[in-house]
Amino acid sequence: MKKLNYSQSGSVWEYGVAIECARISGNQHVISETESAQKAKECFHSVDKDLRDRISKSAKIAMDFLVSHDNRFREAHLVTMHSSAFGTVGDARDIVVYVNNEEIGISAKRNNKSVKHSRLSPTIDFGLNWYGVKCSDRFWRRANPIFAMLKSKAGGLWREMPNKISDVYLPLLKCFIEEVNAYSKPIKMVEYLIGANDFYKLIHWGDSIELQSFNLRGTLPWGDILKLPEVIFSSGIKESSGTTAIVRMDGGWEISFRIHNAHKLIEPSLKFDVQLIGFPSNFSTKRILI
Repeated sequence: MKKLNYSQSGSVWEYGVAIECARISGNQHVISETESAQKAKECFHSVDKDLRDRISKSAKIAMDFLVSHDNRFREAHLVTMHSSAFGTVGDARDIVVYVNNEEIGISAKRNNKSVKHSRLSPTIDFGLNWYGVKCSDRFWRRANPIFAMLKSKAGGLWREMPNKISDVYLPLLKCFIEEVNAYSKPIKMVEYLIGANDFYKLIHWGDSIELQSFNLRGTLPWGDILKLPEVIFSSGIKESSGTTAIVRMDGGWEISFRIHNAHKLIEPSLKFDVQLIGFPSNFSTKRILI
């Protein structure tokens, strides 16, 4: 069996969770036969039996916990699997379970806690996407020369760029932080990064499952309702790092933005690995050893 890449590994876990949603509903045909579901199914059946069994066992443990707190799963009449494109339009859910006129969202991740992989590029206005407010002329005046330099080196190898942290990562991070501070209203940012819908997050680690409830609007039976932040307390470059910015907000919210090149070849586009590293005190989470 060939080694799974990051996307395929996630798909195997997603499909394992979808199968358990179907089992709980009592209808094995409840999973919608979309292209995304078919690809995930193929990934699931391409791995060796030992991994499938571990995934299935873990998914059963996770879903048994959820259904013990959210009985709606038993009445599911449709389970759909979203493509990765949904994440770019403010929907963090990988799986949506339909019950009567309600939706239950699930974000299924394997060996990572990332909430969104956003980009910085000369053709992406992150302010418009995140806040509905265009990035300032000041941002583009400082960022565009960096993108132009990268465009001139396009096709070369990132590993052969000797000063990529000081010449690219760090100045772009500083531009980004200044823009975030100028807008200063973190609610829209957090809503964009987490998604426009409440959801349960199921993270499959090597020896455990971590369940989280992102109950921002009160639609989930398990998990306290979370209050979104209103104020940025501090933001800046992480100490001893030229690749990561930290934004701290009221209510315990804290977000890490690690900038990196998405591919081996140089291009005028960089990616953020975004992770929630601080949560409200009433954030509901459960870790189960497997």
